[in-house]
Amino acid sequence: MTTTVPRGFPGTSPCPAEDPTTGNCDPMETLLPESENGRPATYEVGFLREDLRRFRDRPVWWVTFGVLEQGPHFGKRILCFMNQLRPDRRPPLSSTLARAYIAATGHRVPKDLGRARPSSFLSGCALLARVKTVRRDIDGVERPEGASYSVIKCFESRTAGSSGRGRRSH
Repeated sequence: MTTTVPRGFPGTSPCPAEDPTTGNCDPMETLLPESENGRPATYEVGFLREDLRRFRDRPVWWVTFGVLEQGPHFGKRILCFMNQLRPDRRPPLSSTLARAYIAATGHRVPKDLGRARPSSFLSGCALLARVKTVRRDIDGVERPEGASYSVIKCFESRTAGSSGRGRRSH
């Protein structure tokens, strides 16, 4: 089955994941179910936006995705946190940004990935992502049940579309 990224994803609404009862579309409040065995579930997601923020004295990309799979979770927004890489160093292959690049393009990580914005290679493609539930805060303190939310743990592969960046032809 081939999936295509809908034009204008995820719709004309400014906030497609908006809960009609609460009017909420904050990705920090999206809770997606895990698989039955408690392991991270997989969802097909599409890139929506990126924000570069400072978090604990380091620049972090807050990348927002929307769930593409038809069903009760379609259009829900979910975050992926990616540390901004230093442009003067070779990117570590274990970084979330490098792994997202590999999943989106299918190519080796370029030396200059630290200069790239996530949108340069994530926009226009659908990705299969593993999602986990955040149950503790940054200091390891257990969160209340209603304060838990889902984030993208890692990307497995591109399922549709083409990435905006890949190997440059010389």
